[in-house]
Amino acid sequence: MTAWAGIEMKQCGIRIVALTPSGKKLIVPIFRKHAADLGRVFSELSSDELQQLETILKKVGRRAEALGSSHDPGSAEHMGS
Repeated sequence: MTAWAGIEMKQCGIRIVALTPSGKKLIVPIFRKHAADLGRVFSELSSDELQQLETILKKVGRRAEALGSSHDPGSAEHMGS
């Protein structure tokens, strides 16, 4: 039995999936623990530091997305030439 109900739609290379009820039952406590763990990891950062981190991570994410969308496995850049 799978925890995934299946793919609902595919758009722009992004797949949207839905969990089955048993998948939700499995993931909810895991996600709650993960969220609490992250809270403890970042608890020593000030509000300003958290804002700076968010800004930096968004910038890095946009750059990674741009590089991924222009990714051509056969390009000279990818081949190291």
